[in-house]
Amino acid sequence: MYKLEIRNINDNFYKNLERITTDGTLDNKKIVIYGDYRTSEHIMGAIYKAGYEIAKVVDPNSRRNESVKQGILSSFNGYLDPVNLEDYLVPHNDDIILVLATREPDKAYRRLEKLGYYKQQIVEVEDFKEVYRLASIPMVSEDKLYSVSEMKKREFEILCAWDDYCNKEGLRHYLAFGTLLGAIRHKGFIPWDDDIDVFMPIEDYNKFMRDFKHEYYVAYNINNTDNFYHTLGRLVDTRTVLEDVKYPFKAMLGVNIDIFPVCGFPEDENVAEFTSEVLNNSKDWDNLWYNYQDSDEWRKRYRAVADRINDTMVRYNYDSSGKRGCFLSGKVDTDVYPAEVFDETVMVSFEGREFPTVKDYDRMLTIKYGDYMALPSEQERTLKHTFIVYDK
Repeated sequence: MYKLEIRNINDNFYKNLERITTDGTLDNKKIVIYGDYRTSEHIMGAIYKAGYEIAKVVDPNSRRNESVKQGILSSFNGYLDPVNLEDYLVPHNDDIILVLATREPDKAYRRLEKLGYYKQQIVEVEDFKEVYRLASIPMVSEDKLYSVSEMKKREFEILCAWDDYCNKEGLRHYLAFGTLLGAIRHKGFIPWDDDIDVFMPIEDYNKFMRDFKHEYYVAYNINNTDNFYHTLGRLVDTRTVLEDVKYPFKAMLGVNIDIFPVCGFPEDENVAEFTSEVLNNSKDWDNLWYNYQDSDEWRKRYRAVADRINDTMVRYNYDSSGKRGCFLSGKVDTDVYPAEVFDETVMVSFEGREFPTVKDYDRMLTIKYGDYMALPSEQERTLKHTFIVYDK
């Protein structure tokens, strides 16, 4: 059993929430929450508890909008599509106050100021710059830190080790998500992406997580690692350190790839009920980590939620199910596919090496991304993750 050391760096979040809900900041205001979807529900809970109503909630990332509406904020009917924000805020309304919790506050301020909303009408709940500062490693000199290209090289080496092992042991495995898109559209990494995603059917995934052994690489998941903060698995290079800011806590891993288990999914009248259960598990997992505590009671709750997630992953037999997919993220609208998508495999080129993926990748990528061969706008071609990587 592996163990990760977790440090909670979220105290300011709760202090700021307490401040704005007790000092009159929100009195007689039309409250609009402008924030990352993982923070919005916690802000909502504190504001409701203080006796206020909420007018609208908007996640500035338009690409998350479907999963937000159907997932984290499914019980709230005031979700505002980010493309409609201007329509709601114009003409200017002095009674509106924007509660801000976004990883890109400078961009948010610029957007809101264009609409006439300045700092007197904007309240920051979390200072993400401070979160990043807490996660920095000042004792590591700049010349020791990995560049993005160096990190991608290490990730590719891990991918090759994963592929070698799966081929040797006869385990089914596929390139997935942005890595698959990169293979089809760019023959390698998407230039503005910096991680690797792969799929494994749940039985193969469990065997891999249980049996994988390597001199440098370790497989982590919720069953073999205490305090592991993802529901998916990760294959980690133990020779490296990766400081990964995953608000509101921090843990040290190493350079890694994401391994997503693919599970059976119902087709019949149980779909709605099962989907609701999956989304609730995802929500409970988020809530668990937002309230991280180094205590026996917290670890008991961690195990209880992890066991529920494990149950949903094997509830429906992968090989006989009419639908299959990865729904750990709660994105059942884009991450669950007809079973026949997985029936055959094909080899695709990624960074000069051939890897297996689903033969019907066109159908998978279309469900996931729509017109996947179309490039995003120049403004969207930016790295989204916040990593600091160096050798041990």
